[in-house]
Amino acid sequence: MRTIPTPLPPFAIPHLVLLAAAAGLALCGARQCLGADAVIDDCGYATDAAAQAVWQPMRGSAEVLAATLDGAKALRLPCRFAGKQIERASWDRRVKLDLAQSRGVQFQLLCRNASPVSYFAIYFQSGEGWYQSSFYPDLLTGWNTIEIDRADMKPEGKPGGWDKIRTIRISAWRGKDVDTEFYLRGLRQVAASPPPGPRQLAEAAIAQIGKVASFNDYEEATNQISRLAPQDARVSKALGAADAARGAAAGLLAEQKFPEARDQAATAKADLVKAYCLAQRPLSGEFRAFWCHNAFGVQGLTWDEAIRRLADNGFTAILPNMLWGGAAFYDSKVLPVAAQAAERGDQIRECVAACRKYGLQVHVWKVNWNLGRAAPKDFVERMRREGRLQASAAGKEEPWLCPSHPANQQLEIAAMVEVARNYDVDGIHFDYIRYPDADHCFCPGCKERFQGQCGVTVHRWPEDVLAEGPLRQQWLDWRRSNITAVVKAVSEQARAAKPRIKLSAAVFRYWNTDRDAVGQDWKVWCDKGYLDFVCPMDYTSSNSRFDSMVSEQVAWAGRTPCYPGLGVSASSSQFGPDRAVEQINITRRYQTHGFVIFNYGLRESTTLLPMLGMGITQKQ
Repeated sequence: MRTIPTPLPPFAIPHLVLLAAAAGLALCGARQCLGADAVIDDCGYATDAAAQAVWQPMRGSAEVLAATLDGAKALRLPCRFAGKQIERASWDRRVKLDLAQSRGVQFQLLCRNASPVSYFAIYFQSGEGWYQSSFYPDLLTGWNTIEIDRADMKPEGKPGGWDKIRTIRISAWRGKDVDTEFYLRGLRQVAASPPPGPRQLAEAAIAQIGKVASFNDYEEATNQISRLAPQDARVSKALGAADAARGAAAGLLAEQKFPEARDQAATAKADLVKAYCLAQRPLSGEFRAFWCHNAFGVQGLTWDEAIRRLADNGFTAILPNMLWGGAAFYDSKVLPVAAQAAERGDQIRECVAACRKYGLQVHVWKVNWNLGRAAPKDFVERMRREGRLQASAAGKEEPWLCPSHPANQQLEIAAMVEVARNYDVDGIHFDYIRYPDADHCFCPGCKERFQGQCGVTVHRWPEDVLAEGPLRQQWLDWRRSNITAVVKAVSEQARAAKPRIKLSAAVFRYWNTDRDAVGQDWKVWCDKGYLDFVCPMDYTSSNSRFDSMVSEQVAWAGRTPCYPGLGVSASSSQFGPDRAVEQINITRRYQTHGFVIFNYGLRESTTLLPMLGMGITQKQ
């Protein structure tokens, strides 16, 4: 038994990490409170041996331990990452569990140093697969109550149904080679509750008015916003409007006009968000950019209008996605021209013209290796015939160009240098400059080229280069070298063609582990000066996780500017202008002098952009 110092009391935290009572009890109110029969594991083990008899570590993970925190028992899970090659610290608990009638599960987690963890995940094994969901604690000084909804969990393999759960797995995926630990208690089912009625919906909407940014309630939000800009009449006006709408919502609730009360609550919250955005101040000399995934810009807008809106709201650059591994949306002589571009015209030329008109930088974004949906079928077939596509360890084809194939490397280099040479662009931007995952590429050509270039003989393919294989480290080094060779060549040749051009890359968050997992050695690219700035894709709605990632990345980038990427509308994270403001302020705390937002679409151009433009990115 180990006794740990008493943690500070918990506070409210957003998204998957929900508000808990100070004692750490289950949520009540809109959700039904559950009795003891709903507990899956209270984690109150009397001894280490008792805990270890139930929770089994995966290979390389440390044994669990029993602990007592502030007089209450908990499960202690050590994450031994320092000097180890494990991808994650993981533990399994065998169960016979039927979650078919439950909403999901709930548990409490405490991790005082979560920075070595890239993310946490919970898995439920059923049939021939798993259900999984990731999460991250926002609160580091106390317990976080995590609630996972079944509807939000993703299947892996072929799970056999929620009524046949036989294993629960808790994992902490390694973010850096530093030891840490976390604590678990109160793992329980969450009962499915009946849909809330009109009154409950109205009451919930009013209660949520103050949940702006990281504020806990309406009083805290209004007080803090007032302190941010005490002399700003615009802020005072917006706060007054929020207060009036909130009062109207309460009055309508009392009159049992529930839909109208909800509408007024929504108006009050919108006014409060506006006040928060108005209270922010811009920072001069900042690189402010959007990635734009659509080669044709913002749906329904011309490039001229889309760029004008960016300029009016204080943004300084755009990164438009104009070419893939197998398609170009401009007049290319290197890549096949996408059919849409042939019909609608050269999109780089149109974008550049608008940027020059309104004074924005344009850094053309290439998706490397991945052929993309616009790649012509005859081109894809030719790549297949020539043995230029990737394969998994099991031999399954992947529609990406193999990075070790010399012709593929030359194609990537030539396509990016062509853009630098032929267009008045400020920069070119790498993306997908990596392998898809750890399971690629194992095509026959990779085996031959690895043996020839490294002077080794592979006796068992691919076992010799997989984890625990005798050639593993040489394989990882060689794999990285294929990606780095392209970055280096593009950097040299593009600068020779246009000396003022800037080279940049969108990269995965954790260089120290992703350099092995996907061959993306971006710290080396920064150290050697191949890049002029780097943009880690820090897509998370958790401010604490975002903060942790940026602190590491700025150090890895060294003298190369690091402009963190905000995932406002990424597939893994979506959030509003108030959270975007908070994350921009985190980048300022680390003096990055810039950031990039994903993605510039119609919603962002009409809602997010004006809210940022009225304060934190206000045009000077």
